[in-house]
Amino acid sequence: MQTLLMFLGVLVVVIICCVDLGGLGNVWRIANEGNRIEFFNLDSSPFVRHTFWSTFVLGFYMMVGDIGLNQAVYQRLSIFFLVGIYCLWTVFFLSGLVAFATYSTCDPLTSGKITKPDQILPFLVTDKLSHLTGLAGVFVSAVYGGVLSSLSSTGNSLACIIWEDFLKHRPYFSGLSSKSATNVVKIICKCFYLC
Repeated sequence: MQTLLMFLGVLVVVIICCVDLGGLGNVWRIANEGNRIEFFNLDSSPFVRHTFWSTFVLGFYMMVGDIGLNQAVYQRLSIFFLVGIYCLWTVFFLSGLVAFATYSTCDPLTSGKITKPDQILPFLVTDKLSHLTGLAGVFVSAVYGGVLSSLSSTGNSLACIIWEDFLKHRPYFSGLSSKSATNVVKIICKCFYLC
């Protein structure tokens, strides 16, 4: 539910902004004219920010580290998570294009309306979509849903690892019933949330 809410909240913002900007084709054209669309830049310089090689290498290591070796992903059924994360990244990339297209003639960062670049999307929602009652709340719910989903998965993963690798075979814990073991894992998980 959290992932679905996160996905739909951002997707609604992207769709409404795309319609207001004249469609996805117009958003793409504005982003292309602003040099935001670039495929297969084969420059091998490590000083160029985004090239095919830098994004490929970073993407490879990120996928291996974040998806291939992450306990939280195994808890979420890896194939479904992989498909879902690609869909989510696509929506997030589109939200960036929409934000650029919306503010292509007036940058809110340089004009002082926002103080950090990562505030652009919440600013977009409050600035351009405030006439739609409740949409800002849906967007905030979507963002917090993503944060809570990540935190709960990480906390559960760490608690399970501590139980399985460190506590399960200790003399005091080895005789616990399944219900008691589950309660111990829940307590460990709560401790992570409090920290």
